Amino acid sequence: MNYIIHLNAFLKMAAEAKWIGVHHYALYMSLFHIWNKTGFRKAFSVKRNDAMKAAKIGSKATYYRCLKDFETAKLLKYNVGTSPFTPAEIEMQPLVNMQDYGTVNGPGEGPRKQNNGKLTVSPEGPFSQTNNANCSDSVSNGPSMDDVIKLFMVHEYETGLALRFWYQYQALGWKLGNTPIVNWIALAHKWVLNANFPNPKNPNNNDQNYDESF
Repeated sequence: MNYIIHLNAFLKMAAEAKWIGVHHYALYMSLFHIWNKTGFRKAFSVKRNDAMKAAKIGSKATYYRCLKDFETAKLLKYNVGTSPFTPAEIEMQPLVNMQDYGTVNGPGEGPRKQNNGKLTVSPEGPFSQTNNANCSDSVSNGPSMDDVIKLFMVHEYETGLALRFWYQYQALGWKLGNTPIVNWIALAHKWVLNANFPNPKNPNNNDQNYDESF
C-alpha cells in the first residue's frame, strides 16, 4: 500500500468533486490516519466518537451522512457492528486502482469521467517525500492545504487539527497581527502543542476566603 499515491489520488478527487465538503475531507483524512495505524488492513474497527473527535464533527447525522456519501462514491465500505458493544468496521478502497472503475459517482451525481476514464496520479507531488525537507517553511501567500496535511501526518498529529490550523491562518492571511508569518512549520508545531495542552486560565479569585489572614 503506497499511502503517498493514495493520498494524492484522494486530494485530486476532492479538488474535482463538488460534493466533497470540509466535513468529508476531515473525516476521510481521519479514517485514513486510523487505517495507517493499523498497517493498512483490509478492514479495521472504528469507534464513532473517536472518529468524530478526530474529524472535529459534532453531529452524528453529519458523520453518518459523510459515510453514506463515501459508500455511494465507492471510497469505502461501512460495516455496522454485530452488537451494540461491537465497533463498526470500515474497508477503505484503494484509490490507486480506481482507473479500473472508469468513473467515480458522487452522491446525487451521474457518472463522471476522471481524465478520460482514468484517475492517473503522478508518484511525484505534494506527498512525494515524508520529511520536513520537502515542506518549505517559508511563507509568501501561505502553505497549501496539502503541505499542512503532509506535515501533520508525518508527525502523526490529528488530521482534523491540520484543517483547523490551515483554515485559521488562511483566514488571517498568514499573518500574526500585521506581521507576516516567517516559519509556518514551527508555528504549526507550537499550535498543536497549545491545542493538546492548553494553558490553564488564571482564575479571578474574587471570592475571598475569610478564614485566611490578610
